[in-house]
Amino acid sequence: MGFKSRQDSDFHIWRNFVTVSLQCTQEEVEETPRWCKDPKVHYSSTSTSAVLDSLGRAGRGAKRLVQQGMHKAGMSEAPKTNSATGKTFGHWLYNRRKNAEAWIKDTTDAWFGKAADRYEKLRERSFLEVEAAELLHSLSFQKELESTGADSKRKQRYDRFASIAPCKTMDPEMEFELKYEGADDALQLARKAHQKFDKSIFDATSFTVKLMGVGVLKMSSAETAWVDFHTLVQASSQNKPSTWKLTKNPMLGSLAGTISAHGGESVRASELTGYQATFTCGTRKEMHDLPTEPVQVDASATGENSFSACVKEGVETNKKLRSSSPGAPYLREEIVVRVIFRSFESCGLRLGLTSGNETENPVYQTFSSMSGCRSIEMSEDLPKPVKNAVNSKIFKGLLLGSGLPDEMLYEILVDPEDFLQEVRLK
Repeated sequence: MGFKSRQDSDFHIWRNFVTVSLQCTQEEVEETPRWCKDPKVHYSSTSTSAVLDSLGRAGRGAKRLVQQGMHKAGMSEAPKTNSATGKTFGHWLYNRRKNAEAWIKDTTDAWFGKAADRYEKLRERSFLEVEAAELLHSLSFQKELESTGADSKRKQRYDRFASIAPCKTMDPEMEFELKYEGADDALQLARKAHQKFDKSIFDATSFTVKLMGVGVLKMSSAETAWVDFHTLVQASSQNKPSTWKLTKNPMLGSLAGTISAHGGESVRASELTGYQATFTCGTRKEMHDLPTEPVQVDASATGENSFSACVKEGVETNKKLRSSSPGAPYLREEIVVRVIFRSFESCGLRLGLTSGNETENPVYQTFSSMSGCRSIEMSEDLPKPVKNAVNSKIFKGLLLGSGLPDEMLYEILVDPEDFLQEVRLK
């Protein structure tokens, strides 16, 4: 992974050091093979909504060029334009401020808070710096050959062997960053669930947190249209649904796509995300053997303890395991929190009533021509601010996000100690 040289302070000789990536042991490969392969990553550019958005933008762009050409030739009126400059600028300014808040919070936590500790701990488990000569010696051995008299100088002869292991395709540094960011995203969701919802969700064996970006199209006239964005969160356990709640947390807004989304003629469904994270607790082996799709786990699958009890007891269990086996790369009975990220099936779209030539507004045309979204019923369980916007006289459309953030792992593991640093379970 890396190579550097430095002078020994005692003997004043130059020594060479290498950084190596720590991979699975043979036991780990046999017991948890999926976690010893390249992790599966979601890339937004290959998602269905992104592809449909690209095709839609290309089609609308071509149509607008034709309209402009016909107008210049005197064959038609000038194409309609949108004039919601104040609204658009306000949304841009709000996004920049929220991005600044997110950046300040992220960098402050990353280097001066709890996130820094999590980063360093994961780094120590993922990489090792060792002297190059010692590494080579530890990875090889030799066997003395039988003396046959073939060597006239009577020198001893040896066969030299070195251990090898298959390498992953993914760059270890990238894998480390994705795992760290995925764990941090999961902790942000769990903390918000703990703040906004009934604490009883942690008494079940697993719980689910949902996050969704929402866009509301508004028009005050045929020439003035804009899109307001909202971030919604929901938490539940054991298939017991709960209500969506509004959050202004900039980190969750970034994950939902509402901070960076375009609110004018460039609005598109693929910028808003909508997905769920399912949290389960148990031993490494138990968590690996659960289905890869999120399921509600009954008590018999992971013992009779609740998620809350598993996490709290897991901290003490892991301390004892690491104390009795210091330096062990794999602990079969180590307690971990497994988080599965899955996208909602599709985005949702509903158009409001229009009058006059409102449908000719370019923002409305872009919004209404989004494809691949399911039709939204007004019975959708939305928070009051969004319902008020939908029921207002200037409401013209509602968009519900779908999909995972770019470069998000579908499955990650969180240390129980890290979980309790962010979520104060009683």
